[in-house]
Amino acid sequence: MTPSVQLTLMLAISSALVILGVYMLYRIRRNPKDREQRRRLAVNLHGRLGDAIITHVQNDVVFYEYSASTFPSTPIG
Repeated sequence: MTPSVQLTLMLAISSALVILGVYMLYRIRRNPKDREQRRRLAVNLHGRLGDAIITHVQNDVVFYEYSASTFPSTPIG
């Protein structure tokens, strides 16, 4: 490898490590109150996903089962 290729490769790797370190530090330093606030804002922004099944109808009453979850399955900060 030429010295310029080595230098470019070292700069790219070190930049990626710095970015990863800052990201990890930012995520670790958030307290639970801030995490919950961000989660609620995201749910209000994107909504919830839900699914319902009508199980029984009797007179004027409808019985159903449902499941609900917040938008994507990945955790929010």
